[in-house]
Amino acid sequence: MKNFYRFEFFRALSSGLVSPFISIFALTLGASNLIIGYTSAFTQLCYISFQLLISFLLVKNKKALGSSSLFFATFFWALMWLIIGKSRNPYELLLYLGVQSIFTAIIALSWTNLIVSSIPSYKRGRIISELNRRNSIGAIIATILSGYILNKYGFASFVFFASFFFGVLASLNFFSLRQIKPIIIKTNVEAKEEGNSEFKKLLIGRAFLNFSVGIAAPFLSVYVVKHLGGTTIDIALISVMSSLLTILFYRPWGFVVDFVGRKITMISSIVLLSTIPLFYAIAPSPKFLYFLVPIGSIGWAGFDIAAFAYFSDVIAKSNAFKKTAIYNASIEFSSIIGNFLGGFIAQFYGIFYVLIISFALRLF
Repeated sequence: MKNFYRFEFFRALSSGLVSPFISIFALTLGASNLIIGYTSAFTQLCYISFQLLISFLLVKNKKALGSSSLFFATFFWALMWLIIGKSRNPYELLLYLGVQSIFTAIIALSWTNLIVSSIPSYKRGRIISELNRRNSIGAIIATILSGYILNKYGFASFVFFASFFFGVLASLNFFSLRQIKPIIIKTNVEAKEEGNSEFKKLLIGRAFLNFSVGIAAPFLSVYVVKHLGGTTIDIALISVMSSLLTILFYRPWGFVVDFVGRKITMISSIVLLSTIPLFYAIAPSPKFLYFLVPIGSIGWAGFDIAAFAYFSDVIAKSNAFKKTAIYNASIEFSSIIGNFLGGFIAQFYGIFYVLIISFALRLF
């Protein structure tokens, strides 16, 4: 699993230098609230479209999406950061993010295919928690560096080059990795039918949650800057504080998921993560968010581990590849709808109302 752990760390470094500030980057290019919402929605639409297309084209050739495809997709995904840094207006940024999402789709399918087929059910929670912990450590380092650099130098070209460099390091972990031997699990007809039923329930629940989150997600950093008078340093510190706390809780959540149960963990986690947009709405200054937002982030740590472990358990292994694409596409499409709705509300009524609506819907 060392290759997987290193991959998560370096890819988090690569993404964390720019991704948390992409809305601010769009703002500096002259994007309106509506365009910011549409940028996120368009990127996700490209992501799910190509993921569905690739999955159905290669459904009979699962080996095509393995370690080799993960290497090439990650390399070109990293290369796109250099091109994104050359954006001259919001529309060029939109185009380049859309192209990058093609490689993100291949990475998601290859990564999930390798993880689901190589980790036994009884220890998925603990391994996924460790993968997420490595990811968070990389994200913290990247966010601290990027927050300082962006605050002092702006969106300089070397920031995007650093994202490219760490992305290449991530891809190299699968350059010569031998084919992973999958775990073969036999299932009877009744088990498959039960798995399909549980899969549908998980799909509907996760899709609605992503819709609720997608309404506010593109505007959190914008709200800190435009309404609370914050800077990129504040955005970075909020992210760092959240990541530090989630790192501490990843391993405990992993044990809870494996020994207490997936469902109960997801339900309890939703209560915590629902508070995030509310905290943004009621905070009088960015400094309050340093301590409030991490509380909600603890919920995301538990939910992500439990949701992926539960997803891995309920899908029939014979249809895992196809269902992975359907699952990812459905929850991302719901986020797109949320982004469009959030962009409309933010443009005509203000971001504050976006935050309150997102909070209320998450609790449902």
